Amino acid sequence: MTSGHRDEGTSPPTDPRPLSAMGVMWTYVAWLLPTTLLLPAAAKGGAVDVRIAYLVFPIYNLTLVVLLTRYWYRLTWDEVGIPGKYLWGKVAVSLLLAIGYLLISLVEARTGLEEALGNLVDLWEQSRLRFAGRLLFIPIVEELFFRGVAFRVFARQYNPHRAIVLTSFLFAVCHFSFTALPWYFFVGFVLALLVRQPGSTLFAPMILHIALNARYHMSF
Repeated sequence: MTSGHRDEGTSPPTDPRPLSAMGVMWTYVAWLLPTTLLLPAAAKGGAVDVRIAYLVFPIYNLTLVVLLTRYWYRLTWDEVGIPGKYLWGKVAVSLLLAIGYLLISLVEARTGLEEALGNLVDLWEQSRLRFAGRLLFIPIVEELFFRGVAFRVFARQYNPHRAIVLTSFLFAVCHFSFTALPWYFFVGFVLALLVRQPGSTLFAPMILHIALNARYHMSF
């Protein structure tokens, strides 16, 4: 046996597929299908079951992200940003931004802290699954896809500046609100700025995203 001989029973490791924007776009389409087709169909004749809206859909979307990340592009979670680089600095900045945004927006809306917290408690008492879905499941899964995989792929194939614009636009569109499109684009833009450095942690945009969703429910 020569040193260059390779055991016939050992197959070479499979190379990861090249990062491609097309793979991200197909995943994005699959991501939107339940919202555009299944959700309206389920809504006919009554309210959508809370388990579908806030548990099944996030799990479905998380599955898509895992398949795209680990089994298609074969990225490590550290490459995507979990935990990622610049962890404590980015998390500290995000916490400051989140707290500042919550305080300023509540003052502007003339919503007292006690009232705001009471609204969150009401949401918790109405449905713990809805509370967890809106404040945790959905923000975390969206950040995994938009600022984790999609941003990384677009930044590699194009450049970070174009990746910020593209992911912000896709993030805005998926909320299906034409009037709020500029706002969601701005939010996506800010969240993308937190990961513009290669390998930046996703914990930072997750924290800010959760705060933004919490603020939405503090005035109801």
